[in-house]
Amino acid sequence: INAEYMGCNNMGLGKRINMLMQAVFFKLSEVLDKERASQLLKESIVHEYGKKGAKVVEMNQKVVDIAFEGDENILHEIKCPAHWADAVDEAAPAKTGNQFVDDIMRPMMNFQGNELPVSALTAGGTFPVGTTQYAKRAIASYVPEWIPNNCTQCNYCAFVCPHAVIRPFVVTDPELEQAPGTFETRMAKGDYSGFNYRIQIAPKDCTGCEVCVNVCPDDALRMIGIEESLEAGEEQNWEYGISVPNRGHLTDRSTVKGSQFQQPLLEFSGACEGCGETPYVKLLTQLFGERMVIANATGCSSIWGGTASFTPYTTNSSGHGPAWGNSLFEDNAEYGFGMAVATAQRRSLLATHVQQAIDEKVGDMELQKLLAKWIRDHKSGDKVNKYLDQLLVSLRAHSSNQTVSRILDQADHLPNISQWIIGGDGWANDIGFGGLDHVLASGQNLNVLVLDTEMYSNTGGQASKSSNMGAVSKFALGGKTQNKKALGEMAMSYGNVYVASISHGNMAHAVKAMTEAESFDGPSLLLSYAPCIEHGMRTGMAKMIQEAEAAIDCGYWPLYRFDPRLTEKAENPFQLDSKRIKSDVMEFLKRENRFINLEKNNPKAVESMRANFNTYIQGRFNRYKRMVDAHKPLADVASGQRVTVLYGSETGNSEGLARELGSDFERREYSVSVQALDDIDLEELPHMGLIVITISTCGQGVFPRNSMLFWQELQKEKPEGWLKDLKYCVFGLGDSSYYFFCQTAKLIDARLAELGGQRVADMGIGDDGDEDKFETGYNNWIPGVWKTLNTITPESKLFEPTIAVQYVSDQHSQDWHWPGSSPISSKQGSVLITPEDYGRKFVTIEWKSEMPYRIGDSLGIYPTNNREAASDFLQRYGVDPNATISIQNNGTRDLPEVISLVDLFTKVADVFGKPSRRFYESLSHFAVDSNERARLVQMGLGEGEYSDMLAETKHYADILDEFKSARPPLGYLIEMIPNIKPRYYSISSSPKATPGEVHSLVLIDTWSTPTGKLRTGLTCTMLEKLTATDVVDGCIHPTAMEFPEDTAPMVMAGIGSGLAPFVAFLRERSWKRKQGIEVGNLALYFGNRYKDKEFLMEEELKQYEAEGLLTLRTAFSRDDPKKKVYVQNIVRQEPQLNYEYLVKQKGSMYVCGSREMPRPVQNSLKECFMEGGMTEKEADDWIIDMFTTGRYNIESW
Repeated sequence: INAEYMGCNNMGLGKRINMLMQAVFFKLSEVLDKERASQLLKESIVHEYGKKGAKVVEMNQKVVDIAFEGDENILHEIKCPAHWADAVDEAAPAKTGNQFVDDIMRPMMNFQGNELPVSALTAGGTFPVGTTQYAKRAIASYVPEWIPNNCTQCNYCAFVCPHAVIRPFVVTDPELEQAPGTFETRMAKGDYSGFNYRIQIAPKDCTGCEVCVNVCPDDALRMIGIEESLEAGEEQNWEYGISVPNRGHLTDRSTVKGSQFQQPLLEFSGACEGCGETPYVKLLTQLFGERMVIANATGCSSIWGGTASFTPYTTNSSGHGPAWGNSLFEDNAEYGFGMAVATAQRRSLLATHVQQAIDEKVGDMELQKLLAKWIRDHKSGDKVNKYLDQLLVSLRAHSSNQTVSRILDQADHLPNISQWIIGGDGWANDIGFGGLDHVLASGQNLNVLVLDTEMYSNTGGQASKSSNMGAVSKFALGGKTQNKKALGEMAMSYGNVYVASISHGNMAHAVKAMTEAESFDGPSLLLSYAPCIEHGMRTGMAKMIQEAEAAIDCGYWPLYRFDPRLTEKAENPFQLDSKRIKSDVMEFLKRENRFINLEKNNPKAVESMRANFNTYIQGRFNRYKRMVDAHKPLADVASGQRVTVLYGSETGNSEGLARELGSDFERREYSVSVQALDDIDLEELPHMGLIVITISTCGQGVFPRNSMLFWQELQKEKPEGWLKDLKYCVFGLGDSSYYFFCQTAKLIDARLAELGGQRVADMGIGDDGDEDKFETGYNNWIPGVWKTLNTITPESKLFEPTIAVQYVSDQHSQDWHWPGSSPISSKQGSVLITPEDYGRKFVTIEWKSEMPYRIGDSLGIYPTNNREAASDFLQRYGVDPNATISIQNNGTRDLPEVISLVDLFTKVADVFGKPSRRFYESLSHFAVDSNERARLVQMGLGEGEYSDMLAETKHYADILDEFKSARPPLGYLIEMIPNIKPRYYSISSSPKATPGEVHSLVLIDTWSTPTGKLRTGLTCTMLEKLTATDVVDGCIHPTAMEFPEDTAPMVMAGIGSGLAPFVAFLRERSWKRKQGIEVGNLALYFGNRYKDKEFLMEEELKQYEAEGLLTLRTAFSRDDPKKKVYVQNIVRQEPQLNYEYLVKQKGSMYVCGSREMPRPVQNSLKECFMEGGMTEKEADDWIIDMFTTGRYNIESW
C-alpha cells in the first residue's frame, strides 16, 4: 500500500495515513459491506476530527473514497514467497564498540529494559551523552537532497533543522580527494575561501519534516525517497563528512551563517518532526555548548532531551559539551539557581588561587602570562577556551606546587561556565513562576530560555497562562478568555534583567539576542516562539518557519530586546525590533486550528473575543512604541532629524568612511545609526526617512560580503512607489581601471530611484587612482550633500573617545595576533631574483602555511613597524616604550587588552602610515602654539600644506615630530592613529602542486619624494629584510576572478609582479596535465622594463613553453629607447591567436598590472576582434559580454 505519497500526500494529509489504512483494511477483508464500512468510517472522521475543522474532515473522507474505489496507484497485490514460512530472525546488529550502547541502550530501544539488572546501570543515575548517533532509526520515507548548483551557502537549512541532520561541511582539496566519489562540493565562500563546501544530510537520522526544503531561498533542496538517498551513497557521505575536522573556529560563530559551521551539541533527538523547540536549544549549543550547564524543567524538552539511554546532547572532539540535568517540574528555576550559585562560589575560590599563584610568581614566565590572561578573561565569554589547553599543559608541568595543585583540582571551572535554565511556557508562567521570579530578582548571572508553545504540549495541549485569548485547548475548549501573561514585561520591570522576545522567523535577531543575553553579567530571560504540532497549523509543521514569520509580521509575536547595559550609556534599554505591524492578525488566526475551532466550539463569543484580541495586539504594540519614544535622543527630540548610514565594505574603507560620515551627521545634530547593509531589515527601508550608503565594488562588479543579501532582497519585486517617502544618496568607492568601476553603487542608486526613492544628491564616486584615493572624490561630493540637506555648519569639536588607557605594572604584555589571521613562516626568507646592483628589486618568498586557498587568491600580510623606529618615536613623544598599558575598548576596532607601548606601536598602530584629513583636524585641538593650530586646521580642510604632505608621503610620526606643541594624551593618540591593515599580494603558487605552501612574487616598492627623500612601503621594508623561519600574521583574501573549465583556453596579460597569479595558473595546469587531466591552451603576454634584468621567472616560463603548455610573448619597454614596446602592443600583434582563443573557443582573459594598463590592453583586444571580422559595435559587445559572464578579469593597483 503506497499510502503516504501516492494517497495522503496528494490530498494534503502528508504522513497521516491512518484513515486510508483503515479503509483499505475494510475493503480487503470484506468484514463489512463496502457502503456500510464507508459510512461508519466517515462518521468516525466527523467525530474524531470535527474539532480540527471542515477541511480536515473533507480530506480524510476523500481518502476513504479513494481507497474503496481501488486506485491502482495505491493498492498493489504482493504474492508472499513460500520460503517466508521458514524465515529466521536477522542477525543481531554489529557491536558499536560502545559498551553502554551495546549492553544498555539497544536493549532499552528494543523494549527489553526490564530484563537489565540494576548492576548494569551507572551508579548515581547518570547516563553518557552522545548516544543518539547510534540509533539510526531510518524513520523517514523521504529525505532532503542537496542541489549544489543552486546553493548560495546561506546555511539556513542547517539553522532550522530540528534534529541537526543537515549540516554544512568544509573540506580541503586533499580531504576531498579522499572522500567518496559522490561527495560533490562547491567552492566555499567568505571566511572559507579555499575550502570546498557541501550541505550533507544524515538520511537514517532524518525525520523527513521538510522544514529545511521550505526555508531554502534558492531551491537548493528537494525531497527524494530514502532508498534513492541511500543508493546515492548519502550515508557514506555523512560518515565521511563528520570524520573531517570541524573548522568552526575559522569564522564568527555569532552570525546565522557562522553559527552553523559550529558542531551542534544537540543531535538526533526524539522530538516531533518539525519541532519548533529544538532549533533554539541546538543553536545555544553551537554558540556556547562546550561550556554549558543546563537545568531542564520537565516537559517536552526534558523528554526529547533526556530520554533514558537515548541522549541527544553530545560532545565535541575535545570531549566538551553541555552538562544536563532534570529536576521536578515545580522547582527547575531553583535547581538551576543552585547550580549557578555553586559555580560562582567555586570560580571565586579558583580565582583566589590563581591570583595567589601570580603573586607568588609560581612557575615560569609562560605560566605567569597565561594565569594573568585567565584573571583578565575568566568572566568574558569563551576567551579562556582559546588557550585553555595551553594553560592546562603549563599547570600540569608545575603540579608539584601546592597552589597549582589547588587550581588543577578546580580545572573543570577554568572555562567561563554558561548556566542555562530551560523549560516550557507552562513551567515558566504557571507552576514554576514563583521560583523563576525569585531567580530573576536575585541578580545572579544565569540565563533562562523559555520554549513558548503557548500550551502544555507534552501532556496533550492544555491551556497555560501563556495561551492567547480565543485559543481553544484542553481546559479552555470554549476559547481562553484572558490575554497572554506578560512575562517579559514583568521581568523588565526589575530593570536589571536582560529580556528578549525571539523567534526563528528572524534568525539573525535570535542569534544576536542569545549572544547578548549570555554576555550580560546578570540574569537574562529569552522568550522563544515555538510552533507546535498541537497548534494545528493548516500548512503543517513543514512550514514551521513561515508560520513563525507570519506571527512576527502581524504583531502576534513582537521581537524586542531589553538590555540594562544601555542605561549606563544613557541610552534606551528597550529596543523594539519589530518596527511595525505588517499584516492583519485576524488573517493569522485563520492559519491554525487552535483559533479556527473557536467558531465551532463557542460561536457566540467569536466576534467579541477576536475584537478584544485584536485590540490587545494593537495596544501592546503601541505600548512598546511609547517605550521606544520615551527615550529618544535629545537631538532627535529637538530637530526630528534622523539618518541611517549604511555600508558595504570588504577591506574596511567603506565602513571607515561610513563611521566618519556618521560622526559628521552627529555634529550637525542628527540622530545617527551606522550599520552594514546586510544588518537591516529591508522591510523597514521605506520608513527610514534618510539614508546614506557608502559601498565598495570588489573585482568584477561583485558586492562586498556584508551587502550581498541586501542587494538580493532589493532586486525582488516591490509595489510601485515603495520608497516614495525615502530620501537617499550613495557614494561608491572603486578603481577606475576596472570595467565595473563603482558598479555596486551604480546599481543600488538606480534601483532606489526605480522604487520611488528621492535622491538628495547625485551619486558620488571615489577613485583609488586619485591623488588622495577615494577621499578626493568624497571631499568634492559631501559639501553638496550638506547644502541640499541645509544642515548647520558645525563647530570644530573634538571627538568623544571610545577607548580608555591605564598604565599597569602587574600585568604581562599580550602576545598580539590579528583576529582572523594565521601564522605563516618563511622557508628561506626573501630571495632576490633581479641583479643585486639593479635599482628595482623583485623577490620571491615561499611561506609555510596550512591556510587553504585557490589559484587567483591573494595573500594578506600584516606588516609590523620597525621596532627600533617605534621605540624612538615613543621616546621623542615623551613616553616610556616599555611601559605596559591596559585598553578598555568600547568601540568596534580590534585592539589588545594589555600590551606594552612599543609592542602596540610596532604591531598594531599604523604610526608610519599616511594621515587622513580627520587626523589633522583632531590634532589641531591639542596644538598649544596658535600658528601650528592654524596650519593643522587648514590641512584638516584639505587646504594649506595638505597637498605637500601627501606628496612627501609624510606619516603620523613625521607630523607629530613637526608639530611639537600638539601632544594628545595617550588614549586620544591611540584612537587617532588607525590599525595597520594587511597588504595583499597575488599568490604565485598552486595549492595542488605545492600543498602546505604559499608563494609570493613581490616588487620592493621604493620612491623619491619631491624633496629627494627615499621612501619604501611598510610591508616592503619588512619583506625585504625577511629571513628564514621568520613568522608573520597572514590571511587569504579570496579572488574576485572567475575561472573556466580546465579545457577552456586562457589568455593572460601582466606586467612586473602582476605575473604572480599567472605563474599560479601555469603551475596548476602543469600539475593537472601530469596527472593525466586534459587542459586548455594558455597564452601569456608579459612585460617589464629590461629583459636582462627583469625577465621574471624566465627559466620556468620557457620550460612551460617547451612543454607545449604555453604560448609566450614578451615586451621590455626600455630595451630600445627609440621604440618602446608595451604589453598592449604585443597583444595587438597576435590577432589570430586572440580571436581563436577568446572568440571561437570562448576562452577567458586575465589582466594584472598597474591601473594604467587594463584600458590599452582592452583596446588592443578590440582591434584584434575587428580584424577577425567583427564590426566595432560587435567587438565592444563581445568584450562587454566577456566582462558580464566572468570571462574578462582584471587585477590592478
